[in-house]
Amino acid sequence: MASGFGELVLVVGDSHIPSRASEIPEKFQKMLVPNKMQHVLCTGNLVTKEQFNELRDLAPNVHVVAGDCDQMNVDILVTGHTHESHIRTEQGKWFVNPGSITGAFSSFASDVIPSFMLMALQGPKVVAFLYELKGDNVVVSKSEFTKET
Repeated sequence: MASGFGELVLVVGDSHIPSRASEIPEKFQKMLVPNKMQHVLCTGNLVTKEQFNELRDLAPNVHVVAGDCDQMNVDILVTGHTHESHIRTEQGKWFVNPGSITGAFSSFASDVIPSFMLMALQGPKVVAFLYELKGDNVVVSKSEFTKET
């Protein structure tokens, strides 16, 4: 454990070696010293077993996302990025996006409705309230999700 820092976690992603890049930059390689970190988290696009082994050489605990769009065993998935709010159910899972609380434009739309979500967790049941500012009015809609057993 590094003195004064607690446990160190290296977070990396999208290496794409060898398909889009030949190696980790040399300056980074010099900084990544084995056994100085306790965990490595890799967000994906780790292409080869060799790359995995290199990460394992850095820390005893390596956690890697398998690809770009992996199956996730979640009941509720909260996403963002689009600035457009939504709540939808697919295959017994709930997908929610609170949108943009400021109504900031995105690469998808310039007329974004300001919105946010408030969720009440009640055991296997979740009640979500979506607040949207439409003109001068705050419009509230309610959705409920119950985890399938």
